[in-house]
Amino acid sequence: MIYTFGCGTRRLEELAGEVKRLRATIVDIRLAPGADRQWGRQNLQRTFGPRYVWIRELGRRGGKGTGLVDTERGARRLGEISADGTAVVLLCDCKKLETCHRLEIADRLHSECGWAVQHLSSPRDPVQPVIGQLFSEG
Repeated sequence: MIYTFGCGTRRLEELAGEVKRLRATIVDIRLAPGADRQWGRQNLQRTFGPRYVWIRELGRRGGKGTGLVDTERGARRLGEISADGTAVVLLCDCKKLETCHRLEIADRLHSECGWAVQHLSSPRDPVQPVIGQLFSEG
């Protein structure tokens, strides 16, 4: 199962709760996770240890509409992580799912690989989109 999580307006404790509940591995799909105190790569590695993986290849190059760094390599790495049934949480910092490349990745994983996807909404956001609402089954 693939989940997505936008950290733009969220707290680290929310992600930690989801990771624990789902027994998931976080896959950071940001091009450059940066050094932010809460959401920086080093802090996430320190906080989650082996349950945190950065896949730069699934980051968006140069802004909206310019494509991912290396979709095939990124998908292979993602497949290796989830091959044993491990749940994966795709992490990006976009606030809105509709304009984030994690939606594009989730759509491709569903349509091309048949993977189930759920988008983890903020408790402050009453809309919790799930696979049936976002993707056609045809």
